[in-house]
Amino acid sequence: MPLHELARSIPIPPEKDMMLDSFMELLVHQRVFAKCEAGYLLTPTSELMLSEGANMGAFVYFVTDTFPEQLFFLGKWFKDTGKGSAFQLAHDGKPIWDVLKEKPELGTLLNKGMESKSKVLIMFVKIPPTYTVLHDWLDEDCVRILKRCKEAIESTKNNGKVIVIDLVIDVETHDSIETETKLLSNFSMMSLVGGKERTKKEWHDLILNAGFSDYKICPARMPLYSVIELYP
Repeated sequence: MPLHELARSIPIPPEKDMMLDSFMELLVHQRVFAKCEAGYLLTPTSELMLSEGANMGAFVYFVTDTFPEQLFFLGKWFKDTGKGSAFQLAHDGKPIWDVLKEKPELGTLLNKGMESKSKVLIMFVKIPPTYTVLHDWLDEDCVRILKRCKEAIESTKNNGKVIVIDLVIDVETHDSIETETKLLSNFSMMSLVGGKERTKKEWHDLILNAGFSDYKICPARMPLYSVIELYP
């Protein structure tokens, strides 16, 4: 699509076409879009962010609409001795869940974002609908959550297992873009809710501390994510 058509479809006023062109060049460099003589083209990354079908468009909209504000408080947050997140500093000490209650439109955006993310996960991993929520919590909270999951499957006496779909950070991988994305996600969770993404070693310790006897980590067919099977 030529630049002027793209600008009018958004819509962006003609006097800002030059600024849009500069922004699109950045996105091309980041491989979000491709460029040819006819204009800009979608890549697998930008196709995943469309607003229709099973994709993550709503999730990206939620992230870009809520995350940037807290970045201005990172300096103060790092120096702060409290346990709150940067998001809380940006919202008068209120955690994100309280802000979502006060702003229903933001809560709706989050729900749509999580739904779109879940649909994409289910396309790649054939299990019942699920969310990746463990990265919202610190280790001690995750241990409690996993212990309850373990108790639930043990009560059924059906030799069940717990399945976790989440990121596993591997800083030794040769895919620098994948590692960078996971590290950025880790930083986002840390500053948004005080959570974290985890390395293989951190997952190992978390799972065993929750009382599981064994586990298996396999790459999901969806990029970035792993399927973690936990056995009682």
